[in-house]
Amino acid sequence: MHWRGVLRVAAIALLLAAHAASADEFSIESVLARASAVNATPEGKQYNAMLYAGTGMDNTRAMILLCASLYPPDDMDGMVVSGIVLPGGVLRKARVLPATPFTECFMRRFVNQTFPPLPITINGFPMALVIDLASGRASDPFTRFSQKDSRDAVTRASTPLYSPRPVYPQGAVVDRKTGNAMVLIVFGNLGTPTDVHVERSSGDPRLDAAALYAARRWVFRPTLGRRLSVRVPISFALQSDCGPGCTKPWTPTDD
Repeated sequence: MHWRGVLRVAAIALLLAAHAASADEFSIESVLARASAVNATPEGKQYNAMLYAGTGMDNTRAMILLCASLYPPDDMDGMVVSGIVLPGGVLRKARVLPATPFTECFMRRFVNQTFPPLPITINGFPMALVIDLASGRASDPFTRFSQKDSRDAVTRASTPLYSPRPVYPQGAVVDRKTGNAMVLIVFGNLGTPTDVHVERSSGDPRLDAAALYAARRWVFRPTLGRRLSVRVPISFALQSDCGPGCTKPWTPTDD
């Protein structure tokens, strides 16, 4: 190959590598990791205190109510939003977990807010918040673990922000199949499942598949640097008082 061709190939490779590095720098996991580190600095604590107090986010509750009227946020208690706040108070590289029609509706409005101005020592602030749907309040999304409060921290981390219920398969309804499954959800850095499997079958593969599909969409608080698990009992039971397809109420249990 001619040396100019070699240089051209090398230049393209460098551009691709730079693009990949840039994309990775603003991935949701990268932003969450940087936000967790910044949260521990004096400047980070000061700026987050303003965000937690709602400074610049007075319309958050109104946004939640508007989007909930369009896309009901079923089985969702909160959402994790992240991004980079620039010196002018503009949010860039915004992401949200879970990704649902409701949260996407919320984020389209949330990113248009003007956030508090950054301290002069910070050129860009990696922001991460949990927004509570009931109150609209923002708080620290990360679970902090220490030897003293490890049990309480695990309990908090294992309480899902989003836990969609499984849909009763129509074929199982027609066949009047019922059962109880136990599903193990392992989640990690982002609070999203990294492994999901059935520990105890319901006795019907269709019910097991429905339980797994729902469990894979659960979202917990980010647990950077630590993997946790939760066991979820899921019951499929037809009830004559509410018609075919009705499932008994069920709740997750901590591992």
